[in-house]
Amino acid sequence: MVQISGINDRFLQKEVVLSEIMRVMEPDLKFLNMIPFVDSGGQPVPYAKRGSSSGDAKKQTPRLITPSSKFPEVQFTKITKTVALTKTEGLAIRLDKDAIKLPAGRDMIMDGYQNAGYWLAEYINSQIYTNLRAGGTDAGIAPTAAWSAATATPVRDVTVFKNAFKREGYPYRLTDAFVDLTNFGEAEG
Repeated sequence: MVQISGINDRFLQKEVVLSEIMRVMEPDLKFLNMIPFVDSGGQPVPYAKRGSSSGDAKKQTPRLITPSSKFPEVQFTKITKTVALTKTEGLAIRLDKDAIKLPAGRDMIMDGYQNAGYWLAEYINSQIYTNLRAGGTDAGIAPTAAWSAATATPVRDVTVFKNAFKREGYPYRLTDAFVDLTNFGEAEG
């Protein structure tokens, strides 16, 4: 790797790169306030998973009490402990040599950070939505039409989406569905 130095070196420092890209990303991360932060320290994140109550192999049914009888003793299948592995994904930015040497290069560098930040935020939003949707009971959740269309049923769309997340055995419940401000305006109008 060839090392190049110039008047714009300071814009290539890790602290500047991260702060610039995060500054661009943060307003666009739509789910940021809905998902709790977990500091994994680079290690797998352990969590517990409970199976379906109705499908529990140890499921009991109540029986009639008669003199000198007892209720059946109830046991439950243990909660399964599993781990989620964190992964690192990102983008590499290739800058022109002139971006480092020329005074106008700062704008070229910042433009690269702007695009990378936007693309990362868009990718993260898409991945979070895909994973949230995978937890629903209906794989075919889709709006009836664009909400700006005359045939749209936005209230029905959001209701179907919310109801798809009522799942037995899962502690997660989707009570607040994110609706983009532009789409919300279309729904109101």
